[in-house]
Order: sequence, then structure tokens, then C-alpha cells
Amino acid sequence: MRPCTEQRWDGTTEFRYDVTGRILYRADHYTFGGPPTTDTIYASEDDANTRVETVTTNGALTLRKVTRMKNGVPLQADYFQVSAGGVEELSGHYTWTYDASGRPVSMVIDSGPGMAQITETDSYDAQGRLYFVDRTQRSPPSDEVVARNWTLRSWHSNGQLAGELHGCGDPAAASTSHVSCELGGWQESRWDACGNPTYIASEPHNGGAWSVDWSWDGANPSGRHDRWGTRNEWKSTESYTLDSSGRVVSSSVVVTNPPELVGWSLPTATEEYRASYVYDTDGHVIQRTLDGKTAFEALFDSKGGVLMRHDDRGRYQWTYDGCGG
Repeated sequence: MRPCTEQRWDGTTEFRYDVTGRILYRADHYTFGGPPTTDTIYASEDDANTRVETVTTNGALTLRKVTRMKNGVPLQADYFQVSAGGVEELSGHYTWTYDASGRPVSMVIDSGPGMAQITETDSYDAQGRLYFVDRTQRSPPSDEVVARNWTLRSWHSNGQLAGELHGCGDPAAASTSHVSCELGGWQESRWDACGNPTYIASEPHNGGAWSVDWSWDGANPSGRHDRWGTRNEWKSTESYTLDSSGRVVSSSVVVTNPPELVGWSLPTATEEYRASYVYDTDGHVIQRTLDGKTAFEALFDSKGGVLMRHDDRGRYQWTYDGCGG
């Protein structure tokens, strides 16, 4: 991706880079049609093995981060929040450790005296893939574990990611029960050996569980089931029309609503949505219509960089410097 020097939306963002492409300076100026309401500047400077990053908001320093580095990776970092009176207060101390291959194996976050300590431990399989991330939160003064969240990954024999499970509590019990999470919630994703999604589910901490599963006909999805909560089930069937290059030029989604909700909270038993796509000569999507209404427009330069995007969130424009292009 080529670094951009300016990005515009209801305001302006400016970037400055070093020779490696790392952002040294970023300024956000928001106008929203009138006088500037927010002016935020991020700056970064290296001095030997120390990196100092600062955030200035409307002319006042609000955050300072000091990171001690070795061979380009962080070892320790201190975050300082700055009050309106200019007083700096330590708000977090981070410590990292690495294995003999230079891979991160642990990160400890101390939020200050009397505050919880968070420890993240990384484990790798024989192929060097990060398969387990364990994150615990301990509460002083007893040092008791009050929350534990983790991520477990698996792969197909061809190396394609097969599953990713975000859970909490004891990982050994995950196959039989899902305990209520103190923080976050359960999330699971699965893919087939070709990389197509086959299942995704979420069990948030505050309830409202849902899941979606897909079926595939070769490289094209042929069906989808949506389930929300435990009592009502939505079903949908997707179909696509491809051009000679294998690109989707039109699609249709027919949703079958739960019968028990039809005539009450839903007007009809089925709903149909149609979309169409237009491409430029380089294969970039430059227009998408949904049920006959334009939902997305874009413009690209000769090198594939996006120059303009217009969707329901607004109109965006980019300009680029000469680095990487």
C-alpha cells in the first residue's frame, strides 16, 4: 500500500513519513463546515533506543509515550496522561519478552498502584504459527485472576486457517460449555480448506447470541443461514451472476423470515434484495447499486490507488506522494 500524504473528509489529515514509511507526524483538522473544532497532532521521534511519541490536542500536550527499544522491537513502554494543567501522570507500563527466534511470548500491562495487571502469553505451534493467545487479568491485593480471555486457532493440512475461537474461562472446558465472560464474549469463526467462511457465531457478555453458516458451490456461496437468539431463525439464499472474468456483476439475496414474526414485527414471509456491480478496465469496483439505488462509487488512479470514494458515510478523497508508486 502506498503511503498517502493527505486524506480528506469533513476535515483534513496530513501525514509525514521517514524513509522506511513509518509515520512520524499526523495532524487531524476537523472543520465540519465551520471553524475548526478539533486539531490533533501525533508526533514520533527516535533517540538511540528510545522512541518518544506525543499527542497534542488543540495546542496542548495530552499524551506522551516513551518506549525503550532493542533491535527495533519494544521492551518497555510508559504511557503518561497529561492534565489540562500540564501535569503528567503515569497511566500504564508495558513490558514485552521474546523467544530465541524474536517472537513475542508475553506482554504485561500495569495500570498503576492498586489497579489490575493484565498478562498476555503467546504460544506457537511447530510451524511457528501463533495458535494460542492467553490473556489474564489479576486484581490486587490478592493477585486473584478475575478475568481470563483467550484465542485458539487451528489450520487445515494445506495451511489454510480452519478455525478461530475467542473464549473465556478454562480453555479445556470450552468443548462442553461456554461460561459467562467477565469481559468480552465468545466468538467463533470457521473456514473451509479453500478459505471460504463456513460458520461464524457470537455470544456477547450482555446476551443476544447469533450465528451464521454458509454453504458453497465451488468458489460461489450457494446458501446461508442466520440465527438470532434461541427462538427465531432467519434463512437466506444467495445467487450470483458472473462475467467472463469470473467477477460478480449481479447478486440476489432472498430472506425467509421466521413465520412466528410475519404480520407482527415483519411485514412479509420473504424479502428479496438485488445488487449490481460495475468495474473499471483494471478490475476495480467503481459502482455498486442496491435495489436500483447507487450505494457506492469509487475512482482509482493508474497504479491502483483510490482517489475518491462516495458511499452512505460521505465523500472521501486521497492524494499520494511519490513513495512506493
